[in-house]
Amino acid sequence: MLTTDVLREVFADIVGSLKAKVYFTLETNKVLDQNTTDLKYPVACWVLPTEGLVQDAQILQDTITVNILFLDQTAADRLTIERDGAHARMGAIAKMVMRKFHQMCIQSDGSWQGQPVDLVMEGPAVFAPIWDDGTTQRTGVGLTVTLRSEGTLECDDTYFGDPNPVCGEPEISHAFVDNGNGTYNLEVTLNPSADFTPGNTYVSY
Repeated sequence: MLTTDVLREVFADIVGSLKAKVYFTLETNKVLDQNTTDLKYPVACWVLPTEGLVQDAQILQDTITVNILFLDQTAADRLTIERDGAHARMGAIAKMVMRKFHQMCIQSDGSWQGQPVDLVMEGPAVFAPIWDDGTTQRTGVGLTVTLRSEGTLECDDTYFGDPNPVCGEPEISHAFVDNGNGTYNLEVTLNPSADFTPGNTYVSY
């Protein structure tokens, strides 16, 4: 099963291999996941993906919607041409990263540290504009693309044990015990978690 943390590392490696220096960070909890004092631009910010399951024949296949922000920083008094330049520059970088990912993991059966990465795109990759974001004047694009796993992973029963309590027809045993005085007792033993259905006869004599 391809997990989102593996996919994040694939994109981080691609971003790290760019000749134009682009940093990679997590766009989640900035206090816990980012060292904002050392954060440098331009940067690719990984947003936690949205996951899904889509039915293909009799199999549920994984889908992962990737969202990465490619951002540069402009001055608070930036000019329009500086904003547009940052947007165009980060858009070009984002497309290069997506093309490299497509080459590695979609056109061919890719892998990352021995983990198979075999995916298809569900629809186009979209690059939405971002400008003057927050107090740090971040400008660039947000890459969004939905990927579907080509694996045929089915429900793995090794993840599950026997259900508790046991339902269905109860397990019952019975016997007559001679009291030695001409009378008999009926002893009934049953599963303590048995599920009885009213009106059904389980012991008759």
